[in-house]
Amino acid sequence: MKKLITAREVQECKNCGKNKMYVDKNTIITPAARDVAMEKGIDFVADVEEEQVKKMEIIPNKKDDEKKQSQSVEEKVVLKLSEEENIDMDLIYKIVKEVLAQSMGAAIKKSFEREYDPSGLKLIRGNTVPFERFETGNPNAKVGLTDVVNTKESPNMGAGFMTIEKSGFDWELCYEELEYVIEGTLDITINGNAYHGKAGDVFFIPKNSKINWSTSDFARFFYVTYPANWADLAAKK
Repeated sequence: MKKLITAREVQECKNCGKNKMYVDKNTIITPAARDVAMEKGIDFVADVEEEQVKKMEIIPNKKDDEKKQSQSVEEKVVLKLSEEENIDMDLIYKIVKEVLAQSMGAAIKKSFEREYDPSGLKLIRGNTVPFERFETGNPNAKVGLTDVVNTKESPNMGAGFMTIEKSGFDWELCYEELEYVIEGTLDITINGNAYHGKAGDVFFIPKNSKINWSTSDFARFFYVTYPANWADLAAKK
């Protein structure tokens, strides 16, 4: 029976301070595991003899019943289908994701395209970033927000994309923020003064500012915050 490498095993390898995982020909690496390996800078060394892999103890040796208890739905399906020959693992992954999306609906968050370098560099494909509804305290505000850099990657700097559609809301910032307007128009009002930004413009908002964000049509912009835990700080207000 083939062995399965999941994202969990890759994280355990990283926690042990290792940067290589040795796998034999009977090992299947899930797409999720490959994503985590790329993010964490873990390299897979393939075609290693099974006995050598056991001696290196890079891959955690868990009992089958323990694996079944801890595996995600995706991992269980992939493991079962992997017993068959000539199975396209990428196709399996896509099928599992589609089934989960249909059964769980909005419970599954959409992701976006990004690339990682072992150095920590991260490339985000901005046009693939989806938006989740952001609660502003104003039920009539149509605001979407997605973080693309968070406290897991940097304690100093947070970043993401935001949209506002024909609405506005009040906000108090207990952090510093930069806004780069990508599309549409963005109005920021502070101390009774309104400032109109259009595509290509940049706002700097100092800490402890009380402002109103709004647009008469649509605005999409990229934000950078200092420090990175802006959401936690805002929640304490």
